[in-house]
Amino acid sequence: MLHAYARVVRGGITESLHRMRVRVVSAEGQPLLEAGNQDAVTLLRSSWKPLQALGIVSWGTADALGLTDSELAVCCASHSGAQVHLDNVRSLLRKGGLDESLLRCGAHWPADGAMADSLRAAGEEPSSIHNNCSGKHAGMLVRCVHQGYTTEDYLNPEHPVQRRMIEDAASICGVRPRDFTIGIDGCTAPTWGLRLSAEALGWARLGAAWDGFAEAGSRITRAMGSNPVLVAGEGSADTRVMQVTGGRIVCKSGAEACAGLCIPSEGIGLALKCEDGNARGVWTVVLEILRRLDLLSAEELEQLADIRRPTLRNRNRLDVGHIEPVIGDEPPESAWSI
Repeated sequence: MLHAYARVVRGGITESLHRMRVRVVSAEGQPLLEAGNQDAVTLLRSSWKPLQALGIVSWGTADALGLTDSELAVCCASHSGAQVHLDNVRSLLRKGGLDESLLRCGAHWPADGAMADSLRAAGEEPSSIHNNCSGKHAGMLVRCVHQGYTTEDYLNPEHPVQRRMIEDAASICGVRPRDFTIGIDGCTAPTWGLRLSAEALGWARLGAAWDGFAEAGSRITRAMGSNPVLVAGEGSADTRVMQVTGGRIVCKSGAEACAGLCIPSEGIGLALKCEDGNARGVWTVVLEILRRLDLLSAEELEQLADIRRPTLRNRNRLDVGHIEPVIGDEPPESAWSI
């Protein structure tokens, strides 16, 4: 089994190491690459949003409400709170006959600088619509309306919308609902814990339009791949990777350094977790793994060079180091020598 790390280099020495757990599989469950502890359970955080969104299509909600690809994409998003994100969340809620007062995700300042400046200039505080998870919550709420479920306690892990999402995810990941560990995310929605093998299989099957979720998988991955800015925001790694690959790779990262992706044309899924929760090295390792598997072209790698080997800059914007992948058969201690 391989070992995978992101190495932080400053002044010609290894300053830090971030150890990764990685699994790449086919939709049939054939492992293509493994690195790190494969048995540890990982809370999937926002990297799981595309699979949480499956029911919007498979339960018939998307067709019943006439949802667009843009609205489906924002259901899968950890968005920056730009105007385009807010517009799509509000449109989604309107189609369900709902308004943003029902969102229970909590408020925080938007990452989008223009929107944050606009709020401050108007003397306003952010509301739940600005939360980067508001699209996911809106997607849960419109399913409640369509299925006739109460919207008041939609975040309760025992609520039918939450239980059905677990059942969908268990099916596509090849596990049982009771195999999931349940935690509470930053937005107060339940977050799920699984082994990497199940998570990677779920991603592979999402992209491969797997039996039982063929239409849902196709629509979700198409929506994300064709609307990468809605899934995250301008300049973010998720958005950049989908833009550069023209939606050929569909990806979603999450808090505490989780990431998942699929390549629908190849029927391949990848799941990754940085063990110390530091996200700064996630994409340098992901891109190196994709390069090793010949899943990125030389041109795509060149366009993604800044996130493949990020430069460290100090307060005076001087280049003082970089982050690079270290993947090999040696144990972690060997990565300290360069």
